[in-house]
Amino acid sequence: TALTYAVQAPASWPGCSPEDTLFPSGNRAELREFCCTSVGWIDTTLLGVNHMYMAGSNHGPEGPKNFGFDPEGVVTTFSSVFTMFFGLYVGLVWMALKDPRPVLLHWILLAVPVLAGSCILSLWIPFNKRLWSPSYSLFMCGTGTILYAAIFAVCDSGLPANVHLQRPLRVARAMLTPLQWLGSNCILFFVLSDCCEGLSWLLKAISWGSPPSKNNIVYWFQYTFLWKWCGLGTSCSAENFTECGPVILVYTLVGTLFWVVVCGCLY
Repeated sequence: TALTYAVQAPASWPGCSPEDTLFPSGNRAELREFCCTSVGWIDTTLLGVNHMYMAGSNHGPEGPKNFGFDPEGVVTTFSSVFTMFFGLYVGLVWMALKDPRPVLLHWILLAVPVLAGSCILSLWIPFNKRLWSPSYSLFMCGTGTILYAAIFAVCDSGLPANVHLQRPLRVARAMLTPLQWLGSNCILFFVLSDCCEGLSWLLKAISWGSPPSKNNIVYWFQYTFLWKWCGLGTSCSAENFTECGPVILVYTLVGTLFWVVVCGCLY
């Protein structure tokens, strides 16, 4: 937190140059917003500009990259560690008490003040995922714990339910079953799904023409099938499915459904 909000990039830092001198010119506003920060300055200095997720130059379009920003750099990694320890504590509460009622009460009494505190803190330190601001970190801890407690109460607590709630609970458990399948195979899902694009990379490696990037099953499904045949690209201005909201949404939903089926078969 101190590194992110108390330390300032020096005035000579290239990332803080006038916006019209930053390149590439297509994302000057984004370069200025994220790179003209203590996070961009510290990470670029420690890791080098070649290791930055986002990099730019103030020496013209062909000039060498001399500043950058990485949402998973040194500073933001340290900031996000708190969330991991918070989740560890939530799990340790269950291991220590092993009784659903006091565990759920403990989680709720923990999550509600944290969530309220994050909203109050956001008045001074806005929510910012890329910088993993303290308000954002607390907000995610609070909402995550409440959601986890709700799912635990429905699926895993084993608490006796009122006769009028038994049918809704059975329906809720059935609706949450796909998430249970994904959670039981979470490493497989993370590595091979579009989170890490493991399967997508393998499928793109199989091509039938030139250029290979436009002659593979993934491009065919996204561009030919979803964009052209299904007409999802009619509202998009450019023939680039990576920037077309309807195409991305349907592709993501189909991919998620595919992995639900795969993980369900492995469950």
